[in-house]
Amino acid sequence: MKFRFVLVLAFLLGAMLQPASAQFGNPSKPVDLPRKVITWVPPYGIAQVQARLPALYSGAGPRTALTHIALQFWVPTSAGALARSSRYTTITNAHIQWFVNWGRNNGVDVLLCIYNGENDWDWSLTQAVINPANRNKFAAALVAEMQARGLDGIDVDLEGAAADFEADKPAYIAFIRELARQVHLKGKIITVDSFPYQWNAPNWNWWAALFPLVDGINSMGYEDLGRNASGWQGYLTQKNKAGIHSHKLQIGIPSYLPTWQSNTTLEQVQWFRTAQAQRVGVAIWDGQFPDSSWNSAPVWQQLRAINPSYR
Repeated sequence: MKFRFVLVLAFLLGAMLQPASAQFGNPSKPVDLPRKVITWVPPYGIAQVQARLPALYSGAGPRTALTHIALQFWVPTSAGALARSSRYTTITNAHIQWFVNWGRNNGVDVLLCIYNGENDWDWSLTQAVINPANRNKFAAALVAEMQARGLDGIDVDLEGAAADFEADKPAYIAFIRELARQVHLKGKIITVDSFPYQWNAPNWNWWAALFPLVDGINSMGYEDLGRNASGWQGYLTQKNKAGIHSHKLQIGIPSYLPTWQSNTTLEQVQWFRTAQAQRVGVAIWDGQFPDSSWNSAPVWQQLRAINPSYR
């Protein structure tokens, strides 16, 4: 009996001492969770998204297909602090609570989205928060806000465009590692938004370092990607780049076009139900769903069907 007690105690202590990522399971092994179908609420489209989310078309719609929504309501400051976006409207706690309530009522996780694009995509703001002097306290501020607002995780949308940011990769990865550690300790998730090819930051050459740390990467190709596109632009190429982590990949599709890369919205979405797709998820920019293809049942039915046992 004493020997058994010692074994049990050792097991429990070992589990407690594991890093958060290990407690969340082998990051390279697909787990029995729904494939992510995520969209965003941009700060300039709050009312529009609120009007669209409850819609149903022959019983199918956002609330039957989405698994996550990310509220793009927070920005970094040049001092390395956290603030709410203010360019388009004053974002109140009541705005946030509306989405939290909708998510809870419909089984959709709601994420805090931090983005550096309020006034163009300003990478210097990213450099301020990933700086070793600020990274830990900025991560802590994000987690504190996530907890205070009752959110289910954090989506990191810090983008650098039209330049070479490779020198910032180590600091960016270190920031994501620290943020993921703090988020996972709270039992929440972290996703990262990435460029779909080798340019800009973060990009697909950063994925190998990021995938083991996070719960998902959203590849922001949108209309530049497609099921029948060639080279890096093909959905299958994106999946293959993710390798053993492809179950954590969400491929971006646009909600503002009826056709891209020679296929309709419905045809593009149908790829995610093929054997090729396996457990790859979907990232839809954005939750205003302005194109008419989102105003009828077929697209939503296809998205709902990639998670047949969910809800």
